[in-house]
This record gives sequence, structure tokens and C-alpha cells, in this order.
Amino acid sequence: MLLGDGVLAITGWIIKRLQPRQKVVCVVHGLDLIWPARWYQRLWVRRFLPALDGLIAVSAPTRHHALAHGLAAAAITVIPNGIETETLAGSDAREDLARCLGRDVAHTHVLLTAGRLARRKGAAWFIREVLPQLAPNTLYVLAGAGPAFAEIQSAIRDTNLQGRVLLLGPVSDATRNLLLNTVDVFVQPNIPVPGDMEGFGIAVLEAAGCGRPVVAAALEGLLDAITPNENGLLVAPAAARWIATLNALLADPQARHDLGAHAAQYTHQHYHWHGIAGASRLGGTRRAVHPSALPLARDRSASRLGGTRRAVHPSALPLARDRSASRRGARRHLTPARAGARAARRRSRLAANHAAMVYFAPWTKRPPRPAPTSFYHPLRRLRLGPRGAGSR
Repeated sequence: MLLGDGVLAITGWIIKRLQPRQKVVCVVHGLDLIWPARWYQRLWVRRFLPALDGLIAVSAPTRHHALAHGLAAAAITVIPNGIETETLAGSDAREDLARCLGRDVAHTHVLLTAGRLARRKGAAWFIREVLPQLAPNTLYVLAGAGPAFAEIQSAIRDTNLQGRVLLLGPVSDATRNLLLNTVDVFVQPNIPVPGDMEGFGIAVLEAAGCGRPVVAAALEGLLDAITPNENGLLVAPAAARWIATLNALLADPQARHDLGAHAAQYTHQHYHWHGIAGASRLGGTRRAVHPSALPLARDRSASRLGGTRRAVHPSALPLARDRSASRRGARRHLTPARAGARAARRRSRLAANHAAMVYFAPWTKRPPRPAPTSFYHPLRRLRLGPRGAGSR
């Protein structure tokens, strides 16, 4: 069973308590490991997650945080997120972008940030520190919503950049695809935030898969999502570095085209789900569960009269039972040593049950019900004593 988020670890913990043989693996993204609430750290991180059979970290920084919180290294496998580039197809005409934004963008450099607008995304910081130092014909578009929306609006008012920042709010998949295929540069200006982290950064992969030049902060999971000069550029979270990188990129259309074309090819080769799934199988992720732990397939076309199914060789079925034999007889797959150990365990359980019954017998036996000393007769409305003497 695969759980898609560390918050669901409690579900896996319950399943392991009810069915210990059930294999349960959970995907951890980062925030589900470092959320600072004490009750969450005490229950989820220290009890529920360690009880599972394995963890899949979406990036190396996420694995680092898992190790820092005491989770076993042998139980953690890094498998990055992926995308399906076929679902990101859209128009690449600037006229469609102009209609979508409601303004002329023929001589405008359009920057885009898309996704959940959390504080760690750094949009408010970018508006205050970087955007005023870029060319005046630069338009910053934000698609999405989140807890930092009010902070972003405040940054726009403080810098008086209402004409250079456009807040679209939540958008449809079609609008998202149009933006990803037509903007000039996709930016992910993350900043470090205590108690929060970017586990991977799926939005930068989507932009790179659409052939957009991507500039992202060299922080946390973005270090795994972006390979410098392959599917984007990584910039330290410092205003001077961002200003220099973006001004150079916006001034060179050929550099933007070359970086975007190479990013699309690289992302399709290394971050498409088909390639990630194949690499995970070849890398041994599937081998973490031994084949002997998987349910044995039955050949239902074989005769049931011959005992063990004949279509499968007995050597391939070490746990198969001879169902034609008596239930009280010895099972053929048990060696004498295993049969003796099983019998000893059974005798031990019976002895323990017997001891418990003897020990608790005086408390479990129901004492005899005492004879009533009086009762109420509903017709006569009399309180009768033990000998039938009535009294009003």
C-alpha cells in the first residue's frame, strides 16, 4: 500500500496494527517532516512514520530532513517527482497571451510564478527587492492563491508597482498551459522560512517541460528539480544575484530560446514519469520487498483433485499446502524443526490461556443473585414484604 503524504502515516500505522504483514510505504515531501507542532513531531514523526515498511523521499534534501528527525536510513529511498509533458500542451502565440492578460505584451518581458503562493515562494520578497531593479517593460504575473496573497498585495502597494504586477488568482488548466508556453521566463524566487521548506518544486519542471527558461532559487528541493544549465538556472537567494541574472537573460532572446529548448528536451528525458518509473525499477526500488513476501499466484485452470496445483512446479511454491490432506495431518511444506517450533508455540499459548482462565475465574464468575426482600405490585400499589405482608 502506498500513501501519498506523510500526514497519512496514521492510516498506515493503523493498518500495520491490524494487519502486520501488509506492506505500507509512504511518500514524504518535506513539510510533513519538519512541521514544528510538538504533538505532530511526537506522534507522526516519532511513532507513525517509523512504524511503516519504507519511505519515499521526493528529493535528497527531504531525505536529509528525514534522517535528521531520526528515521532509519535503510528505510528511505529517493524518487523524484515527475511530470507528463503531454498534459501541458497549449498555444504558444503571444496574441493569446495578450488576450489572457488583458493587455498588450508585444514589447513586454513577461515573468511568471505559478502554484500555491506560500511565503517560502518568495513572491513578496521578489516584488520588493528585485522587480524595481529590472527593466520598466517587465511584467510579473502570479497565477495561484495561498496564504501569502495578502502579503503580496501589501508589497505591491508599498512599492507602487500596480502596473507591473498582475495577480490572476486560481486559473484553469488551459490558462496555466497557455502561460507556461508563452511567457518569457519562469521564476521561482524561494526564500528560507523557518518551519517550512520546498520539498521538490513541481512547477519548475512543468515550465521547463514547456520550453520556458527557468530561474529558481538554489534552496532545498529545487536543488534536485533543477540541474544548472540543463533545465534551468539556480541563483542564490540574494537580490543582487537575481537582478544580474534576469537582466542578462531578458536582454538576450537567443539565450532564452536555447535554454528553453534544451530544458524541454532534458526534462522530458529525465523527469517524465515513464523514465522515473523505469529507473526506479532498475535501481532496485521494487526489490525492497522480497518476492517471497508477495502473494503466490494460483493456476485456477489446474485440477483441484490432485492436491497441489500441477501447473506450478512445487519448488516454486514453498508455502503451498496440500489441501487434499487432512487438516489434522502434517503439512508437507513444514520441516520437522518448524513443525516442532509451531507445536511448542501452540502449547505455550494454550498454557497461557489456561493460566489466565484459572487466575481470573473467581472474578469472572457471576455471584448468585440475592433473593428479593420486597417488590412492587402494579395493580394493588402495595409494597409487599418477603412473606407477602402488605403495607401502604
